[in-house]
Amino acid sequence: MEDQFLQYWSTRARVADRSGLVAEFLSSPADRQRLVWINWSGLDPRWTSFYNVGMWRDEAAFQDQIGRFIDNSRPPQAFEAAPRERVLLVPERWRVGASPMLAIDAVGVR
Repeated sequence: MEDQFLQYWSTRARVADRSGLVAEFLSSPADRQRLVWINWSGLDPRWTSFYNVGMWRDEAAFQDQIGRFIDNSRPPQAFEAAPRERVLLVPERWRVGASPMLAIDAVGVR
């Protein structure tokens, strides 16, 4: 049901006001057979795990646009193998690279 989830994320799980959003990346793990150094224990071979990483200006911007709508008591949707797990990571230190941040949405994302 990966296609249903990807369609949902791309078109229905929208950020109404992106003024506090730096960037958001929906990602899935790379091939463990090809990259043998991958040792993430949370990968279950029965399904594809997706990880959504959002970078926000600050916690208040995230809370205003996303956090206030999160309801952990809501059951998983049909395409979800398990309830969503969440964490808010607070930067302690950072590096900025020479490559620019992407400037446009991926094709099909609203």
